[in-house]
Parts: sequence; C-alpha cells; structure tokens
Amino acid sequence: MTKVYETIDKLSRLSGTLQEYEDLYIMLRNLSRSELEDAVSKHNLLDIFGHIDLSNGDFSEVALNIAEVVFSTFRLTEFARSHETELLMSIMSRNIPLRDFVIARLVDGVQNSPPEDIDIPTKIILDISVNHPEGVKTLLKDASLKSHFDSLTSDEEVIRLSEIFAYIASQRRESFKEMLNYSVFDRLIAVLNKSDPLLQLNTLAVLKLLLVFPDGRVFLQSSGAVAHLFSSLQALKENPLHDILLPGYLSFFATLAEEEPIDFLSNPIYRQPLVNCLASYLISSDPIITVAVIETIAQICRTIDGKRALAAYLEPGACLSPLFLKAASVMLNASSDTLPRILLALADVFILPDVDDVSALLPICELTHEWFNFTSASSPPTRLLGRIWELARQPFKEVRSAALSLLRAIATEPWGLALFVQVSGFLEYLFNPTTEVGTAVDGSSLQPEKFKIIEQCDLTQERWKGHVTQWTLLDDETAVKLKKRIRDGVWGQTRAQAAVAMENENFIYIK
Repeated sequence: MTKVYETIDKLSRLSGTLQEYEDLYIMLRNLSRSELEDAVSKHNLLDIFGHIDLSNGDFSEVALNIAEVVFSTFRLTEFARSHETELLMSIMSRNIPLRDFVIARLVDGVQNSPPEDIDIPTKIILDISVNHPEGVKTLLKDASLKSHFDSLTSDEEVIRLSEIFAYIASQRRESFKEMLNYSVFDRLIAVLNKSDPLLQLNTLAVLKLLLVFPDGRVFLQSSGAVAHLFSSLQALKENPLHDILLPGYLSFFATLAEEEPIDFLSNPIYRQPLVNCLASYLISSDPIITVAVIETIAQICRTIDGKRALAAYLEPGACLSPLFLKAASVMLNASSDTLPRILLALADVFILPDVDDVSALLPICELTHEWFNFTSASSPPTRLLGRIWELARQPFKEVRSAALSLLRAIATEPWGLALFVQVSGFLEYLFNPTTEVGTAVDGSSLQPEKFKIIEQCDLTQERWKGHVTQWTLLDDETAVKLKKRIRDGVWGQTRAQAAVAMENENFIYIK
C-alpha cells in the first residue's frame, strides 16, 4: 500500500511518465473500496488529472481508465456528497476532456438513478449547467427532474428550484430560451399573487436575476410580472408590512432602471409614478426606508442616462432633492452599519462613467458638481471632502473601504481633482504608501483600494487636460509626482516588504 500512496502523492503534484500512470491504473484496480476511499480523500487522487497531458492520446486513455475506476467504485450520489470539492475541481478544470468526461458520467448517473437516490449537491448541478454547453438541456430533458418539478407542492420549493435556473440563466444566457420552452418560470410567476411577504421578497430576489440580460427582461415584461410588481409597489403603503417589503421592490426596479434607463424611465407609465413613490418614502423617519430609497436613486444614477432622467427631480426644491441633505446627515450621525451603504450610494451618484468623448460628458460633470455642492449644503465643498477623507482613515474597515470607493468616484470627475488640490494634505495622503500600515487586522489591507484612487486621478488628468477651464486640474509638478507614485506600485517604497506580508495575508509593514 505504501507504494501506491507514494505514487499518488507524487503524481498529484507533478507530471509523470506514461508508464507511471499505467502502473498506477493497475494498482488502483486492485484496491479495496476503503483503500480507494483513502486514495481519493487523503492522498488527493483526483489531483493527478490536473498534471496529465490529456491532449496526448495515450495519456488521455490511461486518464480515462483511472477515472473509470473511481466512478465505478463509488455510488454516484454518495461520491458527489463525500467528494464534492474534488468533483467541483474536475468540473472547473481547464483540461476539457477531463471536464467533459466527469460531467458525462454525472449526467449518466443522474439519468440511470431512481429519483429518490439522486441527492447531488446543488453547487455541482449549477457548475455542470453553467460550464457545460449541453448541461441545461440535459437537465430539462431528464424525466426525473420534470417529475420532481411537477410534484412540488410548496411555494418555497418552487422558488428554490426557480432560483437555481435563474442563476444558471444569468451565467449562461443562451440557456434561457431552452428554459422558456419547458415553462420553467411559469409557476414562479404565479407565486407573485401570494400575500405572504416572505414569499414576495424571495420571488423578487429570483426575478431580479433575470433582469441582468435582455431576454430575461423581455420575459418579465411580456409575462406581466413587471406591471404586476409595479402596481403592487404603488399600493404598498396600504400593506402593514410595507417597511419590510419596500427594499425588495425598490431593488428590483432600481436594477430594471439601471439596465434600461432610457426605455424604462422614458415610459410615462413608470417614470413619474416611480419618482412620486421614491419622493414619498424619501421623507420617511424610518432610517431603513430612507437608506433603501437613497440606494435606489443612486443605482439609477450609475448610468449617464439615469443621471439625466433624474436630474430635474434632484434640483433644489424638487421632490428628490432631500436625498443630498439626508445623505449628508447620515455621514455625520449614522451608525457604522448604515454609513457604508450611504457612502457607496453617493459613489454611484457622483461617479462619471468612462466614455471616449469627454466633451459630451461636460454637462454631466456640471450636474454632478452641483449635486456635490448640494450635499455640502451651507458648508464649503472642501469641508465635505474632508469629512469623507476622515472616514477613510477611521478604524472600521467597511466604512473605510466605502469611503475609499467614494473618493475614487470623485476622482473620476475633473472637479474632483480640483477639489483634491484645495484640501490641504490630501494629495500627500494619497501619495503616502504607508497610511494603511497596521490597519489590516482582519487579514487584508485596503492599500490596493487606495491605490486605485491614485490611478484614477492620473486617468482623469489625462482625459480632461485641455478640455475644461472652469476647474483647475493638477499642475505639471503634481502630475509628474502622480505618475512616479504609480510607477512605484501599490506599496511604493515598501513594496518588497509588503509583498512578503501579502503572501502571509497579514500585510504587516516591516521597518
């Protein structure tokens, strides 16, 4: 036994000769079930496939022979449970012949097993469907799956199975039409009519997965789901549990508006009623509702068209203008749980999308500049930037990370660079590679996130130089320092020590 395990230990780490693989195959055939179990679980037998040249016919043949031994020894469902990690590694392998062989054997096992014996982990089903071109078709054609789907009696089970297919569709979009042919989501749409708030929220979460690709959005429109949900949103205040349901509804329509800002927000059926709904909830005294509304508006503002669509409603005195004072108030007084969400929302509001024609972006820059000034209210904008900078240096990592994301969003704007120059010490802070030293108490440093701000400053400087006169960009000397800092890399003068620390995931600065 020692020899076979030594051989496995070697071939699981290094490539071997054809003779070594053939010898291993012979030894494996003579192992008992328990011995083969040890070979797989304790000696990483499946790792050998990552080191075999499967493009070579002889090597490929012996690899399949070894795989045949493994699959013929274990019951499919039992092996899928006990060796889920190893199977996932095989399914995700870059060795296509191995991947296809393993998936084919799993498919055969599913088709040849009685439904009551099939208990393959969901993650394996997902990976097969996402990574194998015929995965979804095979699943849908399987009689046992259809029987299982038809036999579902509870709405929760329908939602769970629909979630699996919605996730697959979001990752392998061409599979969605196949799902529609089998009416996979029809029962989920029916659940929308249920009054149970938990069912509604879970259904919304699944349907939102379908919003990220065009065919999914067309289906939701044509099935009447969007119209039904929008009608429910407008009547939500009458529901005693509206405070629980609202964030889910808003998240759904924010995603739809982000994906189709022109088609959705220019439609009079949706635009003004949605704005009215947001405005009515924006003045709520419930911070959970307020934050959800701010996040919704911010998500819509991620795109240029979204910013344009809401611009009139965000002007001083307009129905959505309280957003800026509410956000500023949260930055001053919010708990550490709420604060990161507001900072990230403001990042969506202020960020300038990357497009080639900067001259076309100038009106958007002027718009976001006004919004930043509205947020600072009666105080100078430099004071607001100082507050964000302060949050980027405090001890709570989530807050610090969100503040850095907001600073990076501001750095996409030419007025953002001008503001950075005006705040004393801020550029020195950016250039200093040691500010995150000692803050990685949870195993990772935010120095790379901070470095992204520096890189963004350089991109913005190059993009807008010569195109704006109303904002003063970086002077030549500072621009040179900026490029040098970028050449020094994330860790600057301490990059050698930091590289060692990164390997240990401690990121400790070594003096």
